Amino acid sequence: EQEERDFASKLRLARAEAELEAAGEDPYDKDKIKTYVEFEDTLSQSLRDFDEDERIISDINQIINEDINDPNAFGVRGFITKVSEDLRAAAGMGEKDWNNLSAAKRTQLILDVTAQRSVRDILGESGKTISNLDRDIVAKIFGSVNVFTTPAELRKKLENSRANIIESMRKEQNTIINRSNALKESGYPSQVIFANIPLIERILKFNFDDIENYKLG
Repeated sequence: EQEERDFASKLRLARAEAELEAAGEDPYDKDKIKTYVEFEDTLSQSLRDFDEDERIISDINQIINEDINDPNAFGVRGFITKVSEDLRAAAGMGEKDWNNLSAAKRTQLILDVTAQRSVRDILGESGKTISNLDRDIVAKIFGSVNVFTTPAELRKKLENSRANIIESMRKEQNTIINRSNALKESGYPSQVIFANIPLIERILKFNFDDIENYKLG
C-alpha cells in the first residue's frame, strides 16, 4: 500500500509538471510543485480519515447512548447472541442492515474497527512497521470484550475508543485547514480541492462542542 501511494504521488507530480509545461506558462517554481503535490497527498489522506472517523464516532455514540442499555449487549447473553448471529451469517441468513444487527454484534464490530483504527493513529501510517504484537496490544486496550466484561467496563472501553477517534478528527481537521489554505494561497490549481469542495467545507464547519451526541444525518 505504501509503494502504491508513493507511485501515485510521483505520477501526479509528473502530470502536474507536464500540464504546466504544456500550457506554456510557468508561474510556479518547479521546486515547489513537489511540495504542492505532497500537500495534496496529505490533504487527500486527511479527508478520507476524517470521513471514516466521523462514521465511527456516530456508531460509537449510538452504542454508548443507546445500545449499552440493552442487557443483551454484554456478558453471557451478549456472547450467545453474537454466536447466534455468526451462525446465521455462515448459513447465508445474516442481517443485511446495520440497524437490524443486535446491540452485542454492533458493539463488537465497532470495537474491532476502532482497534484497527487505533493501530494507525498510535503507530502511524507505515504499515510495514506494524507487527501482530502491536495489533494485539492495541486490540486489548480498545477492543477486548468477553463474557466477563461488565457494562461499566464496556462503557469505559467505548469511551476510550471515542476519545482516541475525536483526537484524530481534530488533528485531521487542522491538517485539512492548513493544507487547503496553503494550496489556495499559492494559487496552485489543486484538483484535490476542486473535487472535494463540499466535503472540505463541511469538515471545516464541523463542531466538536456536542461530539458525544453526534449522529450522521
